[in-house]
Amino acid sequence: MRTETLTESQRKVLTLTLGEASGLSVIGTRLASQKEWWGATDADADVPEDRSIVRVQPVGPDQWAVRVSDAVGVIAIGDLQLVVAPKIPPDHLIHLLARSGELPRLDETPIHASVSPSLWELVARAFVEATERLLRLGLIRDYREVSDTLDAAAGRIDVLGTTRHYYAARLALDCVFDDFSFDTPLNRVVLAAIREVAESPLLPASLRLRSVRLLAWLDGVGDLQPLDMTVEVDRRTRHYDGPLRLARHILRHVGRHLADGSNVSWSFLIRTPEMVERGLLGILADRLGPMRVRKGRFRLAGSTLTFNPDLVFDGGRAIGDVKYKLSTGEWDRADLYEVIAFAEAYRATQGLILRFRRPGVPALPDLSVGAKTIHEVTWAADPSVDPIDAANAVADQVAQWLGDGVQLLSA
Repeated sequence: MRTETLTESQRKVLTLTLGEASGLSVIGTRLASQKEWWGATDADADVPEDRSIVRVQPVGPDQWAVRVSDAVGVIAIGDLQLVVAPKIPPDHLIHLLARSGELPRLDETPIHASVSPSLWELVARAFVEATERLLRLGLIRDYREVSDTLDAAAGRIDVLGTTRHYYAARLALDCVFDDFSFDTPLNRVVLAAIREVAESPLLPASLRLRSVRLLAWLDGVGDLQPLDMTVEVDRRTRHYDGPLRLARHILRHVGRHLADGSNVSWSFLIRTPEMVERGLLGILADRLGPMRVRKGRFRLAGSTLTFNPDLVFDGGRAIGDVKYKLSTGEWDRADLYEVIAFAEAYRATQGLILRFRRPGVPALPDLSVGAKTIHEVTWAADPSVDPIDAANAVADQVAQWLGDGVQLLSA
């Protein structure tokens, strides 16, 4: 299998066949058609039309410019494997995904590119390890209502069905009874995710073999049901928390379909901006206190128009917006207009743009726009910086910007 690597939201020219190029375009269009991909869960959210996550443009004979927008993961079409790396250091992204609540902490899993060539392998390996620990702790069983035809009575007898057996000269009883079984929603979600790992053509054979061995331990567990993905853990099943979150992550982001005639595509792509925003909100809420910062939603009176800043401080005294972008050392005009509009809607005089900055890119001084002051806070997108240190530095910058003797909570 031929592997090509590119960075999310960055254009790269690749040598592709016409089938590979068209297959990538099909995947991008299908993902873009899904409302959930854009994080659009509100009735008033705008879902872009006629968009593609994967842009493919011809630039020469067998040469194609490929760009995967705001997503990381892996795509496979035929013999081509396309690994999409994050625009920030991988361990920093994993830290933010964990803080968003989408993934459990993956502290025990190596994240270096030389060890884990794709986010898919990292997530799949973490899931297999978490499931192995789950099995050592023990699967839970629960009662479920079962209907079956039996030779002896059990539970409640279905009179109509049993009568049919009688007139057909069959000595059988249709019964409805409770069965104490491993076939529970939690186990069905875990099993469905194990199957995806076992069937993935992009994972090392050793990891797939480990997942195949896990299937034997889930004998008697049925197929995934429509409402199973909404199941939550409780005190009795809290040891399922890590495997369940990873399983949901796998099931929501794995895609398989016919790409271009005979080629079957396989993808594991995660849209990053919304999870990064939630991760940064979680970091600031932990350090400043949950009462001091929250996600905003403001509807204009007499209108359906809403303003939804990522960060509202102290009930609207200051407004912030997260941009999953790398700073160029200049203000981005569109981002600047947006945070000014948010501040105006909340009648705030202080606005904040939180984005990422590589080493060597200069920080920006505050910008005065009328009565408003816009401030930039940046996350150090530096592989030599520990992501925990980068998170703490962001919290320190925000606390200093808010002023008024803000006291940070312990990290």
